[in-house]
Amino acid sequence: MKNFIRLFVCFCCLTVAIPCAADLFTSQDGRFTMDMPAGWTPAKDPAQNSVLSLQKKEARIDIKTADCTTETCLDEHINKDLAEVKTKQMTVLKNTYTDEEIKRIEFSTGEPFYYIHFYTPKSDFSAGYFLLNGQGYSALAKNLTYADTEITLDDLLKHTEIRPEIACRIDRIVSMEGFGEKSFERLNAAIEKARHVSLPKLLYSLGILNVGLSAAKLICSHFHNDLPGKDQQ
Repeated sequence: MKNFIRLFVCFCCLTVAIPCAADLFTSQDGRFTMDMPAGWTPAKDPAQNSVLSLQKKEARIDIKTADCTTETCLDEHINKDLAEVKTKQMTVLKNTYTDEEIKRIEFSTGEPFYYIHFYTPKSDFSAGYFLLNGQGYSALAKNLTYADTEITLDDLLKHTEIRPEIACRIDRIVSMEGFGEKSFERLNAAIEKARHVSLPKLLYSLGILNVGLSAAKLICSHFHNDLPGKDQQ
C-alpha cells in the first residue's frame, strides 16, 4: 500500500531546515498562493471550475471554490463526500486512535479544514474542505508522496502564511504501532526541550576528538559561555 497522504502538512515532527527548490502558484481567484516542492506544474487538463489544478507525474491536486461560508456547511459537505466514497466501496482510512473517519484541523489563522483519506488498489486520495477569509474551498489530492506534502498556503488578502496546527501530526503518530496520545505528548515534549541546548552540550555534540562534556564545560567557562568571533561573519 502506498504512503498515506498528509495533505497540507507543512512540517514533520523531526524535520530540519534544509534549503530546497520550490514553486509558487497563485489561484485563479487571486485569493491565495501555494508554495509547492520542486517538480509541480499547472495541470494540462484542469478540473472543471478549478481555481488551481497542479500535477507532478501521477500526483495531482485540484482546488475549487465551494458554496460554503460557515464551518457547519463544510461539515455537511465532507459528510456527503464520505457517504459517496462508501457507496463506491472505497476503503476509508480511520484515525486508529480516535476511530474517526473525518478529521478536523485548524489553520494557524483559526479557520477549519475538514478532510478524509480513502484509497483504491491503485490510488490514494485525500479530499477536504476549508475556509479562507470566509470563502469555502474544496480540495482533492491524488497519489501524493510524503515529499510532495511540504505545502504552504499564503492568504493574499491578509498576507499571512497558513500552516496546519499540531493535530495532523497527532493523527499520523498515534496511529503507529506502540504509540498513543501519551507517547506523542512525551515525544513532542522531548522535541521542544531539544530546541534549547546549552553551549557546552552543543560543543560536546560536535564530536571533537578528546572533547567530552567536562572539557566542553571548561572551554565554555573560559569564554564566559559566549562564542568568540560570533559577530565576525
